[in-house]
Amino acid sequence: MSHSTNGSREVPLRPGSSPVNPFRHRSYTIPWMGSRLLTVLVLAACATGTPRAQAPAATITIDLSAADLGGAPLTTLRAEDLALRIDNRPHPIDTLRFVPFERVEALLKAPYGTNQIAHGRTIVLAVDATRLQTSQMTSVKEGIHALLPALGARDRLGLLALASDGSAVDFTTRHDLVVAASAALKSGAPAISAGAEAEEAAALAAIVLLDRLCASIGTEPGPKTVVFMAPPFATSTDVRRALLALAETTGRHRVQLFIIDPVGTAANLGATAAGPAGGLAAMAALTGGLVVPSAIAALATTRYELQFTPTTDQRNNKPHRVMVVSQRQDARIAAPSSVFIGDDLASSEPMPSLTHMLRESRGYRDLPLRLVAYPVLDDDRTRPQLLILAESENPSRSLAWAEFALISPSGTIVAQWKAEGADAATRPMRTRALAPAGPYRLRMAASELSGRRGAVDYEFDAGFTPAGTFELGPLMFGGMNAADSAQFVPVLQPAANATAIMAYTEIYGALASADTLGVRFEMAHSLEGEPIASVAGSVRTSGDPTRRAALGTLDLSALPVGDHLVRAIITLNGAEVGRVTRTLRKVGG
Repeated sequence: MSHSTNGSREVPLRPGSSPVNPFRHRSYTIPWMGSRLLTVLVLAACATGTPRAQAPAATITIDLSAADLGGAPLTTLRAEDLALRIDNRPHPIDTLRFVPFERVEALLKAPYGTNQIAHGRTIVLAVDATRLQTSQMTSVKEGIHALLPALGARDRLGLLALASDGSAVDFTTRHDLVVAASAALKSGAPAISAGAEAEEAAALAAIVLLDRLCASIGTEPGPKTVVFMAPPFATSTDVRRALLALAETTGRHRVQLFIIDPVGTAANLGATAAGPAGGLAAMAALTGGLVVPSAIAALATTRYELQFTPTTDQRNNKPHRVMVVSQRQDARIAAPSSVFIGDDLASSEPMPSLTHMLRESRGYRDLPLRLVAYPVLDDDRTRPQLLILAESENPSRSLAWAEFALISPSGTIVAQWKAEGADAATRPMRTRALAPAGPYRLRMAASELSGRRGAVDYEFDAGFTPAGTFELGPLMFGGMNAADSAQFVPVLQPAANATAIMAYTEIYGALASADTLGVRFEMAHSLEGEPIASVAGSVRTSGDPTRRAALGTLDLSALPVGDHLVRAIITLNGAEVGRVTRTLRKVGG
């Protein structure tokens, strides 16, 4: 695995001359990373210990759900409708806030990754694969697929098979990756009963892994949703002890738990704590979770935030028993049975290192950052070369240090490397990596000289777009080098006062001598929308007869501030053979 930053000789873009390669780099080698990324989802199956608790706050927040007696979401709850008890003593409620969910739809894909847009919900689908039978697993897969329409564009979804070597999909806004991975889930339950003792041991193992998952996502900010899909199990002394530990974990880390029995066995057997299906009911009662019929039903529930101010003696870095009771006859409340209250005098956590920030999926937003990766053809022609651009969103500020991790959907680090000094200070910073084709998440953690730090993610596919007998590289924006008019220089974001920008893409494949390639660039409001502007571009050759560049200049002067779709439409002898698109973001001055 090799990576590069700025500095080496550049082969310019000239018709009929050397290969198209519009970036300057200095090569150095980074070893392959064989270990798994320490992401929350992968660690959940094998990690020990608990992440650091959140810093003490003046008030404590409890997440709860409310429904009417028929199970319909209840949105009219007020603070005076509830009674709060901490350690079995009445305690005043400061505020109760209903938190509506507004499903965000992205009309256009973002042109680059940024850490200045808040994420949506954080959701993990936890599947008890070792205890589910084949028919039940089929129901699980159908439920995950049906979940897609209920997700917003900014919702981060993860998947974990609760097993010692369980498969995982790291948090992603590309929900199709989770659905595709769920199709490969396999059931592990035996065809016949393994006996009460073995079944209890299997249930305990699943609860422990679920507990570790909830602890592992504790560093994620705000409330987290875990949808636990599992068959029923009976309670016992050991099971109840494990459920109490799970309740402490969910309360400590603001994890809202939803429980799904894929075939409804719990309802048929009577989901009481003492019954053969009582484990699921006990789990819901102790954690403040809900037993729901589907993952869609879990995401449709209402959420409230209840805040209270702890007394001095309650601030002792320990969990405390909680009881939230409805004073209304028509309301059913689901709230955690435990909450962790920190010590005001506890020392604050040290600022995490850039390496540590890489190994989390949470956002760090103090330093606004942009990040993008462009797959282009590598010289050995066997895999894409990833051309990576990054910068601070403040045009007057440069970066001092940066670390990168290229991460597969399972959370495996494919490569990790650093940039510092002059390499990091270049705007935009340019670096590169080689990787097999496929989907990835690129994460960068960076710092200014002042010490201000941030982390940003960019999800993409390392691959090319088919176009008949050709393949197309990604669409990029930039301009020609002032010192060398044959050299294209990409940018992440056009300047606010820019009146024009160049669009650029590469074409790979052999061209018959009698054929002619052409390109047209269009701007539109949506992916399939009618063009609002169109401009003819040109196709330039290179020293490699199978590698060409298509480019054209876009007029920005009359374009309103906002996001606009740009299409590069490639033609062969006047007929379209393929197209690539990218969002162009125009910012105000």
